[in-house]
Amino acid sequence: HWFSSADGFTTAVGTGATYTVTEADESHTLKAVATATDVVGGTLVSATSAAITVNDVPVITPAADQTIGVGQTAAISGIILSETGNTAGETFTVTLSDSNGGLSANQVGAGGTDTVTVTNSGTLLTIHGSLSDVNSDLATLTDTNNTAGSGNITLTATDSFNNNATSQTVTVTV
Repeated sequence: HWFSSADGFTTAVGTGATYTVTEADESHTLKAVATATDVVGGTLVSATSAAITVNDVPVITPAADQTIGVGQTAAISGIILSETGNTAGETFTVTLSDSNGGLSANQVGAGGTDTVTVTNSGTLLTIHGSLSDVNSDLATLTDTNNTAGSGNITLTATDSFNNNATSQTVTVTV
C-alpha cells in the first residue's frame, strides 16, 4: 500500500521519537520526517527528513511459446527476471517446472554465488543468486522432450524479502 499526503500516519518508534510518512508515489520513494522530543519537557531536539526507496516485487517476463522436435534439446531463450529499485545485496530464486520435458541450465553467473539445481530428472529446476546471475543462468536454459504433444514450463520467483512474482507459463509443443 502506498501512502499519500492525505493519509500519512505517525508511528511511535521509541521513547519520544516519531516517524511520519508524508508522501509516497509510484516511483517507490517514501518521503519521511523523523522527529525526536526529550522525555521531560517535550522540546524538539531535532528534525530530519529522508527519502527511502522501496523495491517492488520481482517480475518474470516469459519466453514466447516454443515448438521443439521429439528427443531434441532446444534453447528456451527470452526469460527475464526484473525488479525495480536497488537490488544490490538482494538474492532471487527462480523455480521452473516442466510438465513433460527435462530442463537444464548452466551456472554462469559472474558473481560466483549463484546455484543451479536440477531435480526430478529435470522436471524441476531452481536457480538462486543475484539478479544478474539468475538472468545469466536463465539465458542458458534448455528443454528436452521425448514425448510428442503439448506441455508447460511454469515459472515462479521470489526475492530475499519474500516478495513473489506472478507465476508465468511457457507452452512447449513437441
